[in-house]
Amino acid sequence: MTRYIPLSTTCNTVLFINPDAPLSDLHSVAYERLLAVKNLMQCLDGTRKPDPEEQDLSHIAHAASLLLQDGCDVLEVMEVRLTDRPAG
Repeated sequence: MTRYIPLSTTCNTVLFINPDAPLSDLHSVAYERLLAVKNLMQCLDGTRKPDPEEQDLSHIAHAASLLLQDGCDVLEVMEVRLTDRPAG
């Protein structure tokens, strides 16, 4: 039976990672989240607004933080899987 690993970003432990999922699926999930953060940061970088609203920046930072943490959690699961493989 698979022991699902909770994502660090969930307060009430409702989102989980299946550590036995195919590595390609885990990679895809991590990549999507990291790409989303990169795109958010590029949007901020391209903003020509002299004084962006503080609340807007706070929302973007929070979204980026959640996505980065989710991606890092999945990468950690992948690292464990990859380092536990027998040499071959």
